Amino acid sequence: MSLSQRLAAAWAALSGESDAASAAKRRKRPAAAGDADASPASRIAQLELDVEERDERIESLLREAEAQRGAVQGEAATAAADRMGRLLKHLAPLVAQADAMKHFQDSGRAITAEDALAIVARIEAAIAEEGVERIGAAGEETAFDSRRHQRLSGGDVRDGDPVEVRFIGFRQGERILAKALVSRKG
Repeated sequence: MSLSQRLAAAWAALSGESDAASAAKRRKRPAAAGDADASPASRIAQLELDVEERDERIESLLREAEAQRGAVQGEAATAAADRMGRLLKHLAPLVAQADAMKHFQDSGRAITAEDALAIVARIEAAIAEEGVERIGAAGEETAFDSRRHQRLSGGDVRDGDPVEVRFIGFRQGERILAKALVSRKG
């Protein structure tokens, strides 16, 4: 028996009506919570039904929100996988070229610094297309910033102290992917 049926039966018992007469009366004119002609029991029954409907609506909205959250998370994961796929598509041939250069070097064939640096430049261009930016440049003198830099050597360093970038770092927007490694200047 549903809650509304139990409430209808309770109302019929309280008002002294038969179930059939009570149900017919409710179908014709349900008592509103603010209806002055309705008895207190009728108003209570109507309020209980209103609360039940509200609770069902809240549960429905929560289920709907959870489904939307899952869909958004799925879309974000798909977008991240797509970005990673594009990046790997650009990097794979460059890594293959670097591996071939290593093989040439290992087997006694000379490789040029220009060839190696060209691959590095192309790798950096590929990651820049995905919004990854450099933090610093090797040899650059700058003020230490603990959010972007990590001390490599040279004693204690505080924010604002002069440092020299030894190895670049990377960021994507405000997110730091790798801090630049620095050493104390002076």
